[in-house]
Amino acid sequence: VSQSRYDQWEPNKFTLIGGSIEDNEDPIQGILREIKEETGLIIDKILEKFVIQRSSDAVEHIYIAKYDGNPEDVELNKEHAGYGWFTYPEIRYLNTVPNLVDYINIAITKY
Repeated sequence: VSQSRYDQWEPNKFTLIGGSIEDNEDPIQGILREIKEETGLIIDKILEKFVIQRSSDAVEHIYIAKYDGNPEDVELNKEHAGYGWFTYPEIRYLNTVPNLVDYINIAITKY
């Protein structure tokens, strides 16, 4: 998870990498682009995907991927102040955006 630097909604809290889909993208292309832009990492394969619709005007696509490279290869862009590779029990004690633990619970259950 990464620590947001500029997010006006929840600044300085840990969150998942993500963003909006551009006009010419499908959701998988969008998340692969966001991961590369925000962390410098190139992900080769999405392992699992699920969709959450919490309101009638927004759909959230959540992806599970595996990174086999060096965990220190992360090069954050200016949107983030820090990052960490955390275990599930550790994440529960971080200062996170709302629903982050819920998303991880869903991912663990599905995967």
